[in-house]
Amino acid sequence: MSASGRAVRARGLLALIAAAEALSYATAAAALVLALANFGVLPAGTARIPAVLLGIFAAAAVAWRWRWVRSRGRVALWLEERIPRLQYALVTAIEPRFAELGAALESQMGGVQLNQPVWRAARRVLLPATLAVALGATAVAASSRTDLVAALRDRGVGAIAARPYVPLDEIVVRVVAPSYAGGGVREVRDPETIAGLVGSSVTIMGRVADSAVTARLGERALAVAGRPWRTGFVMPASPLALRLEHAPSAAARVIVVEPTADGPPRAQLTVPARDTLLRTPPPAVSVRAELSDDLGLAQTAIEYMISSGQEETYTAPTGIAARRDFGGARTGQLSGTLSAATLRLGPGDVLSIRALARDRNNVGGPGLGTSDTRTIRIARSDEYDSLAVEAMAPVFGDSALLSQRVILQRTEALLRETPALSREAVVDRSSALALDQERLRNRVHSIVFPGHEHADESPLAGEPPDHADPADPVNVDLKEAYEAMWEAGRELRIASPATAVPAMRVAADALDRARMADRRYLRGGVARVVIDLERVRLTGTEKGSSAGRARRSAADTLLRALSGRLERIASARGMGQSAQANALSELRVELLGVSPQAAAALGRAAAALRSGRNAADEIAAARTALAGVPVVRDGVVPWSAW
Repeated sequence: MSASGRAVRARGLLALIAAAEALSYATAAAALVLALANFGVLPAGTARIPAVLLGIFAAAAVAWRWRWVRSRGRVALWLEERIPRLQYALVTAIEPRFAELGAALESQMGGVQLNQPVWRAARRVLLPATLAVALGATAVAASSRTDLVAALRDRGVGAIAARPYVPLDEIVVRVVAPSYAGGGVREVRDPETIAGLVGSSVTIMGRVADSAVTARLGERALAVAGRPWRTGFVMPASPLALRLEHAPSAAARVIVVEPTADGPPRAQLTVPARDTLLRTPPPAVSVRAELSDDLGLAQTAIEYMISSGQEETYTAPTGIAARRDFGGARTGQLSGTLSAATLRLGPGDVLSIRALARDRNNVGGPGLGTSDTRTIRIARSDEYDSLAVEAMAPVFGDSALLSQRVILQRTEALLRETPALSREAVVDRSSALALDQERLRNRVHSIVFPGHEHADESPLAGEPPDHADPADPVNVDLKEAYEAMWEAGRELRIASPATAVPAMRVAADALDRARMADRRYLRGGVARVVIDLERVRLTGTEKGSSAGRARRSAADTLLRALSGRLERIASARGMGQSAQANALSELRVELLGVSPQAAAALGRAAAALRSGRNAADEIAAARTALAGVPVVRDGVVPWSAW
């Protein structure tokens, strides 16, 4: 091998030695920082970034010390210093301008081993680096043993005595979303809040092997097992407080469990865009809907309903215009067409259309989203000839028909039960039905014969005559119903319901015809009320009084109570920062549904207290959110002598 090639190989070996030394010292520095955090010298949860930065700094320092390895000439000089017998033959041989002396220089360097200084340098450099890595690994392993840490704390060694060991300082929370939401996994270290979809799987893991940890979610105790310890639960439907306790050290920690409910899908019917009144049925109706969901759509459909007829002849068949399974897509369109042969619309019919969408939620049941309903009505032929009149209350026929039907049904039920009843029971029930029939007949009498009353309040058939006043015609259908009611009541009074049923059916049919008859409402007006102001002025007797204070609502009372609790926690004396953070977290659980702004501020305050910072600004923000933002007006408020 030529002298130049031997120098290049030596430079490569030295570069590998430099890289190994840099990596070893970087690892040892990071391990030292993590061990100090486990022992309690550094704040928990903040040691990872300093460990990475110190490792980078150590690697950069070692690389800077080995920066000369990049130059082949410097490597040749380094070898000349350690092998004096070369007498600068290697430095001369690697220079291109002395290429003609190559053979003589090679003979001068014959038998010299250039790798020996490299291996000696490797032993001298890598042995301390390996010892540093071993010490760092030993420190990390020792700091993970809770018994050793507790023993050192009891002996009051260094900073460990100043900061008690708390096995709840560093925890890892893993949240696995439900399968319908994709089943994504999210890890959070030392959180103040555990957030996730309802039904998510939540696992809390400790950093150390300590089995003296207990966990309680709300009022329910959780099982804690494993080394290191771990526990878990399924994300509930309402906010709760997760309380972790360590009995030997009397340490406690409260974490807010904040579930997120899966909202229903959103459906918007874009075609038809509005309700419509048509003179004739359309040949076809196009429908289209825009659908979306934050986690994925499942079954979607556009359904329709056709309303035809009225009262007893009313029908409302339904159908599906379009249907599709989106299979988890978050947005989509659904369209279809309804033909005239399918709809069979006629005058007076109403076509109602709406879009429906379901999501893939298999935890709390599929969420259902519906759009606004669009209606298409076909006008009746008589709508264009009707009078433009003001509304009037319906006549008595509707309610009379309902009452007559009820009396008829009760009479038919009495006929079916007669074989099993005694004669006295049949007479009593028939007499009661006769009284109901007579009351209904009196109400119809006041409509058929307005202004006429019988002295004994027992009108007889045929009285008064059909046309007491030629200007006041009598409704023929109501008159027929009135006559049939009289006959039915007479038969019921003598306990003969079988002969009363035909007359009652005649009365019901007559009332049906009266109800279905065309109606005309004449335009009316409101009577004017004239007030003599001079006569009524200053004649009032009511004395003026100030308005009473408005009662506080339940929400105001709750906010007032929660504000009082916040003040007691903030002003408590002798309460440590950890206990104060736990109290704020418990208060935050109750505020999540009342004041989200105040709850968010309390979350920041609890995080500040756990990290040893002052939380005055965060608590002030929570006070402001609970009390409301004061209104500030610029300038001087105008005043007036009036």
